[in-house]
Amino acid sequence: QEIIDNDFSLQDPWNCLGRFLALCRLDRKPDSRILQEIIAQDRDEPTLLSACWDLLADTACKGDVAFFERMMLQGQKHQKIAACWAAQWLGDLELVQAMLAATGSLNRAADRDTVMAAISNMLEDDARGAHPKLFDFEGNQNEYAQAVSVKCRKIADTWPKYRYFYGGYPIDIAGTVSCFREMVYNLVHNDVPPAQSLVIQRRRVEAATGVDCRQMFSNRRFSPQAALDLLDDCRRSIKEGEYVVGVRYFLGNSLPEADG
Repeated sequence: QEIIDNDFSLQDPWNCLGRFLALCRLDRKPDSRILQEIIAQDRDEPTLLSACWDLLADTACKGDVAFFERMMLQGQKHQKIAACWAAQWLGDLELVQAMLAATGSLNRAADRDTVMAAISNMLEDDARGAHPKLFDFEGNQNEYAQAVSVKCRKIADTWPKYRYFYGGYPIDIAGTVSCFREMVYNLVHNDVPPAQSLVIQRRRVEAATGVDCRQMFSNRRFSPQAALDLLDDCRRSIKEGEYVVGVRYFLGNSLPEADG
């Protein structure tokens, strides 16, 4: 309660994050400009900035998409990379062109690979056995940009009513929980390696539903049976129609459109 009652102060950015998160848990969406301001200050605190980017992507509303785009196009190199990586949690198809522009402006292969991985995560589904062609793309920047644009048009044409995507499909929280559960079940009972990152799946489920997933990892090691038990409970607790396909959620609460 003390954190909630405090005013936002850029002098104490960690307290700002705590208050922002506490208000979100109460379904009281705070003004995200405070996160933009902390990011814009560009402090030499990578953990703080990463937390701000993630939280901004998870809760993005009016004005935040424009901020992401501006940082991708005009930010410093590390800001472009951070904005592109966090954008996959937002999943806004309208940001892909700015992500492409950021990719073309990066000289280090490792930096380009990071942004390309984020684009691939948004647009390609490797959980259904398809190899992610955009992740290991062989070709020049122009050919890559064309391939990404073609993929975006195909997705937009297939699901014209949706705007937010992950893995090439409209975001689907209940479906994500079921997919994560199926991967863990196959790992436990059939010794089948997961097709997607368990860490990323845990992050997506935890952020969207608010379910505490810490028991999935013990001493930084994944605990498959504990994860399966938790996901079974989570799936059973989801009421029919509780999560609408194509709608973004944070901590179990629906979010409005993230207009530019």
